[in-house]
Amino acid sequence: MEATMEESTSYCQFSSNEQISRTILTTELPCVPRVIMNENVQTKSKVTIRSSMQIFEKINSWLSKTDKIVFRKYSQLGHLLDLPWKGKFWGTLSHQIIARRINCQKKHELWFLINGKPVRFSIQEFAIVSGLYTSGELTPKELNVVSSNNNLKNKYFNDRSIKIEDVANVLDNIPKDERTKDRVKLCFIYLLSAFLLNSSVGTTIDLSWLRLVDNLEIFDKYPWGRLVYEKIVDQITRVKFQKDHNVDMIRWNFICCPWIFQIWICEAMPKLGEMIGQRIPGNHIPRWIGWNINVKVQNITVARISKVIEEDDEFFV
Repeated sequence: MEATMEESTSYCQFSSNEQISRTILTTELPCVPRVIMNENVQTKSKVTIRSSMQIFEKINSWLSKTDKIVFRKYSQLGHLLDLPWKGKFWGTLSHQIIARRINCQKKHELWFLINGKPVRFSIQEFAIVSGLYTSGELTPKELNVVSSNNNLKNKYFNDRSIKIEDVANVLDNIPKDERTKDRVKLCFIYLLSAFLLNSSVGTTIDLSWLRLVDNLEIFDKYPWGRLVYEKIVDQITRVKFQKDHNVDMIRWNFICCPWIFQIWICEAMPKLGEMIGQRIPGNHIPRWIGWNINVKVQNITVARISKVIEEDDEFFV
C-alpha cells in the first residue's frame, strides 16, 4: 500500500514570467520506509567541505567587464556569478537532516523523516534550487563539432593532464586587456572543477570539458546539473557516520557542492533556513540566489536544531 501525503511541486521551467510555487516541499513517499537514523542525531558533527564560495571572488577578478556580460549570457552557469561570496556552510544543520534519511527503494532521490513527515530531495528540487540543466542530450551533429577539436588544451596545456590549479595559473597569466573569450571559457571550467563537480586542486579535469567549452552554445546546453545531482545523491547515500575515537563527534566529508543541499534545506524547511540566513526579497529563479547565508550565527547547536525539527508545530510554514 502506498502511503501518501501530498504537498508537491512540479518541475520548474525557468522563464522571467513564470509563476512558481511558494514551497518546494514534497511529502509524497511511494514506498514503505525504514528509518536509518539513530544516535547520530544527538551526536555533534564536523562536516568537511572543499567547495568554497570564495572561488567567485577569483572568477570575478579574472573576468573583465565585457567578459562578465558574456559569462552571464550563458544562463545555466552564468547566473552563479551573482551568488553571494560570503556565507558559511553550516555542517551541523546538513548533518541533522542527513542523519534522518529514510532508506527506501527510490535509488535516484533522497527522503528524510522531518517533523514526522517524509520529505524529498529529488532532481526536481535540485533543479529549482540550482537552475542547472538536468535533462537533454547533445545531438549527433553537436557531438561531432565537440569531438573535432580541443583548441584550449593545445593552446594552453600541451600534452599533459590538467588539474584545477593549472587552470587557475593560466587565468592568472591572461591579461585582462587581451580581447579573447578564453578567459570566459576557462572560468567556466574552473567553476565546474573547483566548485560544482570535482573535489580538490589535485583532481585531473576531464578533457572532454575543454572540447565542450570551446563552443559556448553547446557547452551551455549540456546537462551539467544531472552530473552534480548524481554526485550529491551518491555522496549522501554513501555517508558512514563514524565517531572520532578521541572526541564524541562524527566526522565526514561532503565534497560535491554541498551549498545546493543547504539552500534546499532553507527553501523546503524555512524554519531552519531562518536559523542560518535570510531570504532576499523577491521571486528569485533559481532559488539559490534568493538567500543570504550568515557567516556567524549564535547557538546553532544539535539540541536547538533537533528541537525545531521534532517539536515545532508550524515547522513547514
